[in-house]
Amino acid sequence: SLSSPLWPAITLFAILYIFSQSCHIAYGSFLADITHRQSRGLVIGFIGTCTGLIGSIGPSLGGYLKFQFGPLSPFWAGLIFSLITSILLIKIKE
Repeated sequence: SLSSPLWPAITLFAILYIFSQSCHIAYGSFLADITHRQSRGLVIGFIGTCTGLIGSIGPSLGGYLKFQFGPLSPFWAGLIFSLITSILLIKIKE
């Protein structure tokens, strides 16, 4: 009910969920636009495989970093990987 103190958080979660699903649809459309028709299935399958592998390895790697180097180390590792990825994306020509 609207008298619940959690309704703002639930509303925010719903809005963020809708936004994330819209981004997912746009991402699929973007992949379809930038790949050739002959290799589209291969590219989308490869990206899906990489996403799944990273999603399964990530929690283990984060736990290892936390217990070996402290609770902030997974976030520092994420920052470093994000910076490297950003630099590589900037260098890629369209």
